[in-house]
Amino acid sequence: MNEFDALEQMLDLPMRIADQNKSRIILGNGNLEDPEPWLPHFLEQIRLTPTTDYIGFGNEEGKFVAVQRDSKKPGTYIFHNGYAHGKDAPQNRYDYRINSEDKIGDFYKTEKGYDPRTREWYKQAVEAGKPTWSPIYWSYTYKIPATTLGVPLQDETGDTQGVLAVKVSCVGMSDFLK
Repeated sequence: MNEFDALEQMLDLPMRIADQNKSRIILGNGNLEDPEPWLPHFLEQIRLTPTTDYIGFGNEEGKFVAVQRDSKKPGTYIFHNGYAHGKDAPQNRYDYRINSEDKIGDFYKTEKGYDPRTREWYKQAVEAGKPTWSPIYWSYTYKIPATTLGVPLQDETGDTQGVLAVKVSCVGMSDFLK
């Protein structure tokens, strides 16, 4: 397999992850009121895709759940959870380490004012109305180059309900292509 085929294959994985998660939501298996059931699903996906740093879902009310690879501590993961109290209310993101039993473990930190609706990957996917890759950016959390696939989730009338996100580390891409 040449580098171009490898890169194409690597960029296809986030789309497949997003498609699985979209099906999960459509089938009624994804509830942001109870985020804990998302943990094993996202954790399994992120472990199977070494170039993926973050898998999550945020809705139009600002609620979100995600699992992120901890690039500072290989083999460890962080669970993100947060919600706004109303469409325009400020919110916080609460981060927890995932313990050795793959459960939400110790509280890690709070990020005040986090709102997925303000992120470029979210806004671009909503504006385009279809899956969209963000430009490469400097990851806020780990200060590494990354790009995020945003996949809008729309109801039967075409109104956006939220955006699924799959972030790919450009460092991971480089390592993958070696």
